[in-house]
Amino acid sequence: MLLAAVALLAAGCGSKKEAATTTTALPILPDAPTSDVWAQRVVRRFLTPLNKDLQVLNGLNNPDIRIYLASGNPTTVGIVNRRMNDLKRCTDRLVTIGPPTSDDEQFQHVNRLFHTACAHYEDVAATVLDVVPKLGSGRTDVIQVGEDELKKTIPTSAAAADALKQALAIAQKRPEFRNAGLQSSS
Repeated sequence: MLLAAVALLAAGCGSKKEAATTTTALPILPDAPTSDVWAQRVVRRFLTPLNKDLQVLNGLNNPDIRIYLASGNPTTVGIVNRRMNDLKRCTDRLVTIGPPTSDDEQFQHVNRLFHTACAHYEDVAATVLDVVPKLGSGRTDVIQVGEDELKKTIPTSAAAADALKQALAIAQKRPEFRNAGLQSSS
């Protein structure tokens, strides 16, 4: 189900406030004593917020959302900015969770795939944050530049989605992730 939800083209709801730009210390959890604990952390602290971020990212393909951005709708702009600022911290979430137990090579592989996906999604999020003001500029030439910049993120976004899809395909087969609430996409 989570995999299906990641593919949704709906924008989420949220506050109108932009994300704060203050720097805070990254909380680091102690090493996960078991694979079950690590899977629970991944589902709760990584996949759930990532899903919200990706719903908004995918919502940029929705013509209605593009109209709201072009008109500078403060609610839409605020949601996109908040979720993309959150997406830019994708790797930080994984660092907070920490690595899986060292005796589980399959989970090590899942973790590497999550890190790969995050690196790509962080690049896409940075571009989106740069493009949103251009889309709402009201100037056709600037809007076109924004559109072109967004199109250039398609390969990076696809690479991120592929790495995430691979990680989820492995995770969905593991009882630790199913027990943590991750559902199969089939």
